[in-house]
Amino acid sequence: MTQYRKRKGSKGEKSFPIKTPRKQGDIGDRIDVSYDVLGHPQQREKPVEEGNHYTVLAYTDWADQFIPTVIKWNHGEIDNFTDRRLSVENRLKAIHHR
Repeated sequence: MTQYRKRKGSKGEKSFPIKTPRKQGDIGDRIDVSYDVLGHPQQREKPVEEGNHYTVLAYTDWADQFIPTVIKWNHGEIDNFTDRRLSVENRLKAIHHR
């Protein structure tokens, strides 16, 4: 259902649709952070290992590959890759937590 916002102008009051955030863009941003933090799926050397440093809780089907988009780090933190700085900090904690 589309929501509308009313605005007053020189010709009276009109209704305009309210723009909603793009979900696809949000997922794309999270995929980029996942690649930066965990490494690209086709990369040979990765900064952290699944099972050792993190456990995958949810994948996203992206370009015919399943990319982790929600993980649980070995130190207990749940990460959904919405904050790049926090995700990088979590990776460093996971490496040193072993």
